[in-house]
Amino acid sequence: MSKSQNEEEYRDKVADDRKINVALGKNLHKVRLNVRTPKGETVTFEWLSQMTTLRHVSIRRFEKGETGMTVASLVRLKDALDCSWGDLLDGCESGVVKERKRIRRK
Repeated sequence: MSKSQNEEEYRDKVADDRKINVALGKNLHKVRLNVRTPKGETVTFEWLSQMTTLRHVSIRRFEKGETGMTVASLVRLKDALDCSWGDLLDGCESGVVKERKRIRRK
């Protein structure tokens, strides 16, 4: 594999990661706004931070799609928000994997 091929694959991977992070962030934001705390209040970054032990700044960055998260962080957020995996992962599909599967079928 040539150096330019490696660079192109890396750019595709980074772009794919970004799309997934943005989709996941939008879903997280939507769920957070629709869930209520046990006291019936809107879920804030601070409340979610207290429940998950994640920094509220990190949660903001997740929602904006600026950074990815670990599986452990995703599980904590899911459990704190008491939502389904589908709620969080809807639309989070890898274009890179889809393309590679398409090519391999030929």
